[in-house]
Amino acid sequence: MSLKYKPVYNDITYIVAKAIEKRSFKNIDHLIVPRLDLKKYLCDHGIPSSKISVIPNGVDTELFRPDPDIVKENIILFVGRGTVAKGFDTLIQATKYLEKGIRVVAVVTRVEKKLYWLGKKAGIEFIFNLTHQELAKIYQRSKIFILPSLDEVQPLTVLEAMASGLPVITTPVGSGGIVEHEKNGFIVPLKSPKELGETVNMLIQDNALVDKIGKRNREITEKKYSWNTITQRYINIYRMLVGEHVQKTAI
Repeated sequence: MSLKYKPVYNDITYIVAKAIEKRSFKNIDHLIVPRLDLKKYLCDHGIPSSKISVIPNGVDTELFRPDPDIVKENIILFVGRGTVAKGFDTLIQATKYLEKGIRVVAVVTRVEKKLYWLGKKAGIEFIFNLTHQELAKIYQRSKIFILPSLDEVQPLTVLEAMASGLPVITTPVGSGGIVEHEKNGFIVPLKSPKELGETVNMLIQDNALVDKIGKRNREITEKKYSWNTITQRYINIYRMLVGEHVQKTAI
């Protein structure tokens, strides 16, 4: 989405990307985006609404699921790249506001060198390159999922956490519209380590609230984001497009 995310490009790259993107738009039969605001954005750039469908990302609810036999620990879990864009610097700063006994575990594919050493100094436990099965077990052991990102489209990690029965703490732009404040998680302002730490402390002391939100998130993912549900929506669109193609060739 180069047109939407201009800040990540320099001027020349943006101009080239914009030209390529516009040319690509002319040749599409149909576009699928995960959020309604992205559809509106594309419509504003000349793509007919009838050519755009909104289908959210999906998650494997069989793999990522709660396990009642696993005792949860006071683990605050971060999954993703350890970068400023993912708000990892904010997470590091938030550790000084956390109460004693709270473990911060970061499952990362990569991490910026400076943030790695700052994170180690702050007591963050790093785990690298887990398999999906190993990651699912970490979700099950954790109590809260945290993603203080500066920008996201619709992160799979949030869906994995929700499917695993975890409440989510994120930013206004960190969940792609999946998390609603005080309904299935908590939203804190961007780059606000103190608010982040205080929200963690509040939630981790209230096991009943953790369980309530966790169960709600599991129900939400089973109903709206399971691969069975999402796959069927894709199939319906493909059938529609095939039908339109058959009609055109028959004329």
